[in-house]
Amino acid sequence: MCPLLYGVDADKALSYAMQLQENVRSLAIPHAASPIADRVTVSSGMTTVPGTEIYLPQTLIETADRALHLAKANGRDRVEKLEPRRPSSLSLVS
Repeated sequence: MCPLLYGVDADKALSYAMQLQENVRSLAIPHAASPIADRVTVSSGMTTVPGTEIYLPQTLIETADRALHLAKANGRDRVEKLEPRRPSSLSLVS
């Protein structure tokens, strides 16, 4: 899942991710095939952009994906946040 939350600051986005994680945890869905946990868990990767900055959508997706992989590598069932790399220059093609 990759929700895009327009107009939501980093604290609120983190709160949403943690609430989703807790909601899934409270369901206690069995996950017998997993070597990691006996219940379904949620790992989330997130990135945020201040309203005054401009990033290519692909940059934001790649950053959130890297954060997701970091969450899984750091033990799963967690939320990790990474800042997008600042573009050195933004070239527009007409």
